[in-house]
Amino acid sequence: MKEINGKLLTEEQCFEEHSNLIWLAAKKIIKYAYALGVEKDDIYNEGAIGLIQAYRRFDDSLGIKFSTYAIPTIYGQMRNSLRDKGRLVRYASSIQKLASDIHKYFPDSTANEIAKATNEPAHRIKDAFNSMGSGFYHLDTPMETEEGEVTHLEMVASNEDYTELHVEEFINGLNNIEQQIVRMRLEGKTQPQIAKCLGISQAYVCRLLAKIRNKYKEESA
Repeated sequence: MKEINGKLLTEEQCFEEHSNLIWLAAKKIIKYAYALGVEKDDIYNEGAIGLIQAYRRFDDSLGIKFSTYAIPTIYGQMRNSLRDKGRLVRYASSIQKLASDIHKYFPDSTANEIAKATNEPAHRIKDAFNSMGSGFYHLDTPMETEEGEVTHLEMVASNEDYTELHVEEFINGLNNIEQQIVRMRLEGKTQPQIAKCLGISQAYVCRLLAKIRNKYKEESA
């Protein structure tokens, strides 16, 4: 048992209370993982390992929130699992279909000609060509992007921005009416519209928004 955000928790209790962090962390990798043919359960299992690692390594005396430490740890475990397995990953069905179309309609065309004719990104054309060999590729296979040549694994790493994850976690920590107000505000609704939807005064909406902003600033400091 150890202290997590000022609360003594066993490893099991911590997992139960913070398992939502697994899917928060997965947001930055899940679409890419799906495209590589990685199953949802595999993603979750790797995230669970990351959450347990975060619990075991976390030091509450450092004065940071557990989620701030855990989300990058969980994400890192998911990302590293793709790399460390060193496995060949099956191309997504959409890439395989594109390969079939290229073989059928553009047998003698170059990648650039196909990209112009199909409006497909260059890296998808390259994946389609590669898939014609075995239907698999290594995560360290290079691919062309607007910023130059990178590997598939580096494409995952380039998206490491946890701002969205922290915002979502912050919202989930608000009470019900505060969550509704924030989500409607993020959808573009005005204060009068929010007040009407919730059956409360605009002044109350204004006060709650100010309270929420201050709370967010404090937790983000």
